[in-house]
Amino acid sequence: MPARRRRRFPGTALVLALVGILAVVLGGGAGLYYVLSGHTPGDPQLPPARIADTVLEAVPGGDVDGLHQVIGDVAAVGNTVVAAGSEYGGSIGRAQFLVSNDGGSTWRVAPVTVAEGGQLDGSAPSKVFGTSGGWLAFGGPSDRRTVWTSSDGRSWSQLGGGSDAFGVRDEVAQIARTSSGYVAAGYHAAGGDQRADLPVLWRSPNGTSWQRIGPDEVRLPTDGDTVGQLRFAAARGNVIVVGGDVVKGDEVADGLWRSTDAGRTWEPIDVPQADGSTGRVRGITANRFGFFALRQGGKDNHGVVLTSQDGAAWKPVGTLEPSGVEIADLQRIAGNDEGLAVLANTESDRSVVYRSGDGRRWEAPADLGENSFRALSSLTPAPGGSTIVVGTRLDSDQDPYLALARGTTRATEIEPQTVPGAVHQERTLRAIAAGDGNTVAVGSANGDAAAWISAGGSAGENSWTPARKDSLDGYGQQRLSGVAYGEAGWLAVGTDETDPLVATSEDALSWSRVDDELFEEGSWYRRAAAAAYGPAGYVVVGAERREGSLVEAAAWRSTDLESWERADDPDLENSEGGGWRWTGDVTADSARYVAVGAIGDPDAPGPRKERPAIWMSQDGMSWDVHQPTLPAEASYGYLSRAAIKGSTVAALGVGQSANGAFLFSVVSNDGGKTWRSVRLPDESRAAELETGAIAMTPTAEGFAAVSTSGAPATYDVVLWTSTDGASWRPITPRGTGLSGGGTQRVHGLTMLGGRLVGVGTSADFEGEHVTLWRTPPP
Repeated sequence: MPARRRRRFPGTALVLALVGILAVVLGGGAGLYYVLSGHTPGDPQLPPARIADTVLEAVPGGDVDGLHQVIGDVAAVGNTVVAAGSEYGGSIGRAQFLVSNDGGSTWRVAPVTVAEGGQLDGSAPSKVFGTSGGWLAFGGPSDRRTVWTSSDGRSWSQLGGGSDAFGVRDEVAQIARTSSGYVAAGYHAAGGDQRADLPVLWRSPNGTSWQRIGPDEVRLPTDGDTVGQLRFAAARGNVIVVGGDVVKGDEVADGLWRSTDAGRTWEPIDVPQADGSTGRVRGITANRFGFFALRQGGKDNHGVVLTSQDGAAWKPVGTLEPSGVEIADLQRIAGNDEGLAVLANTESDRSVVYRSGDGRRWEAPADLGENSFRALSSLTPAPGGSTIVVGTRLDSDQDPYLALARGTTRATEIEPQTVPGAVHQERTLRAIAAGDGNTVAVGSANGDAAAWISAGGSAGENSWTPARKDSLDGYGQQRLSGVAYGEAGWLAVGTDETDPLVATSEDALSWSRVDDELFEEGSWYRRAAAAAYGPAGYVVVGAERREGSLVEAAAWRSTDLESWERADDPDLENSEGGGWRWTGDVTADSARYVAVGAIGDPDAPGPRKERPAIWMSQDGMSWDVHQPTLPAEASYGYLSRAAIKGSTVAALGVGQSANGAFLFSVVSNDGGKTWRSVRLPDESRAAELETGAIAMTPTAEGFAAVSTSGAPATYDVVLWTSTDGASWRPITPRGTGLSGGGTQRVHGLTMLGGRLVGVGTSADFEGEHVTLWRTPPP
């Protein structure tokens, strides 16, 4: 087995918008089902089939589960502790509430439903808050903030459709409860300079209906300075204390305010420096003993805790002594009726937890260990003098971090695999191809690249054999997204963490990675997206960013799967003053190769610059680019799949209009000399934007394709047929793996033995599956 390469994960993720587009265009989820039954009135009846998770089995092994689990926040009320987070990276995102009813010793996953009979949409909580009167959680993407509620923390309900009180780029920082309801403090992210962010408050009498108090309505008095982010909120009775940023030119200072009328009016307050403290307030909380604020100490970096009964007058109450550890900085303070807890980092890159019952006497800290490959996000006091600390492990993949700290000993970590339902196994099927009397499907399993072979070319029900995984796995995550067969054998391509993964095989059971500098690290960014076999051999397409350049389209060719060369063609590269380029799919017949993707138009209006692009070549080295127009109503769009039949070249892509995403076709009936763009019928208007859930193949009668429609986390499969590549007929098949609860996608499609065979994924909030669909072409 090749040595696993270890990589450090940065504390702050670097996000490149184009890279993200490529990732989702080539990405997906998991599930291998045969279609069970059912049809839509007026549509052809589809053959029944069966669930086939046991047919395409994953080879045991691997050091990751292939999905990412994170915990963003934790809260406790009595013996009930709730850690809120999510699982993502597959077909569907899952909100996860891990609940303990014994103070953090044992855990389970709480059930989540949707109020008023709606459907879960994959949103994930990032903040959780609890009192004896009820629980709240907030989260979800920036354009669809979501609220969850619970009476006891043991089962949760998501408010259907989210809440209109939370706008795009609104962030909730902290939640508190007053005697008359709830209050939340946060900010509206202006983008770019954090000093330009704007303060926002929210009020609710019951946790379900919320009122947003926007930047123009938040009246927090200052001496003429500007209020920025609000980061803290705490409440006792009718008194609310909030804190955040006051922007004074180029500097940012503390701003602290108090309200005694549920947040209608505010007065500034002062939490003074004391006992040698310096710098800004590190956190504010409240419990039955009063309000508490945390400040950093002086030369020895001890912590200073101040208290107030009414939020107006503050005085020091206790100190956090180093106690044999060199404190580097204090992270946060948390409080409830069990007491107070403080999280701190040490000079040796470890974390420790201080604990106090009333804020006066603080115990020597408990050790949480080294912070390598770990990000801690929150903590809460728990019964018996213990503290629950949560976060995310950042190693070969992301796993939840959950620890119980008590006394001065090393904290006890809760292994996520011991919590039933907290960690699911990933398995995906992304592409399928036939050759030499065999059928090969490729994708990933438990985070490692994977391939399966069905002998005899029939893609039979029980005849799939998994490839040996030792040549396809590695440290981190690998995934295959394309496969092709030619005279020299099989070629599969995908990603290995941040690098291309290119592998070859004679029999599809034993694979060898291509060890060629063309595919090794060196460029700032490089992706191998798809592969095809044609008149001049094997061609791989993708994208690359070399030093000092924008992302550009890339193509590599091999005649024998032994030696490789990179196409050096101006039509693949970025012209001076032009925009980026990328290719996401390639297909071939006996005369040519066709690759599709997008070109960025720097002069296009709006923030999104994608325009469809097609590249054609006879030898895989010299390429001619064509730039067909978008449909009239589209503001931007790209092409994701292509197919050839005779002199007709057709490609499918996704466009965006004011009414949402839709599918469109670009077709040439004269071998690529002229092109026209056609929007597909209305059934495509709910198509996913930026996803690999489009597959396409030529058939005896023309073309077949599959896409998705529906709301996020509830996508269903749509089958499309066309005789000329321009006029498309939609069919909505029904059955397990094609429709129903959760998300269904078909990622790869081919004709085999007179039938359409599709491979894809099916996932719901209970798990991930792989799907295989066999049906006569309609």
